[in-house]
Amino acid sequence: VPPRGWVPEALLQRNQRIPGAEAPSEWRPAAAMGDRGGAMGLMGSADGADEKKKGPFSFFKMPKVDRAQLAALGASAALAYGFVSNVNMIILMNMAWITFGKKTGLSPLDLGQWPNFLLVYGGFYVASQFLRPARMAIAVAITPAFDRIVAFFQARFRMSKTTAFTSTVFFVNVVGNISLLLGSLFITSSLFSVPFMPTGAAAPKVVHVRK
Repeated sequence: VPPRGWVPEALLQRNQRIPGAEAPSEWRPAAAMGDRGGAMGLMGSADGADEKKKGPFSFFKMPKVDRAQLAALGASAALAYGFVSNVNMIILMNMAWITFGKKTGLSPLDLGQWPNFLLVYGGFYVASQFLRPARMAIAVAITPAFDRIVAFFQARFRMSKTTAFTSTVFFVNVVGNISLLLGSLFITSSLFSVPFMPTGAAAPKVVHVRK
């Protein structure tokens, strides 16, 4: 086994010999190879350092994507990010709906309850802001799918690209998200036994006493 940072002597034949070296004759310091040998000698240690920096949970880290990178990917990336943001909003809405229903026994649609529900939703929204880089990364990942949807509308209905893009916005980000919102709220309300439609309970009346 060669000493760390040493390379076979055969690799030195076209460079230079190291007279008086004390290492075994078939091995010479990697520095004798110049920059190329130094890189070879340090390659193993550099790879090991990279692995140490990554850590055991590096596989689960999302790639960093900023708004400039997202915009550079074109309109489909913006459409994908809008879709991901809407799905995130729907998830938060369901969480807030369940929390509010369990706490009050009322539906957010009951008279006078919507402002109180928005306070609960706002708390979930603020807590979810650390997930924004993940949402951007997911949007980049699904951008090709939105490209294919736009291309489908173009080819199937012989639309211009602008019309096909507008159709995708309408059917996916408007109709699709509204359907997902209402359907998910109905299902989660049934699963967690919280009111979906108004219960008929009136908001407490404020009585003003005249002096």
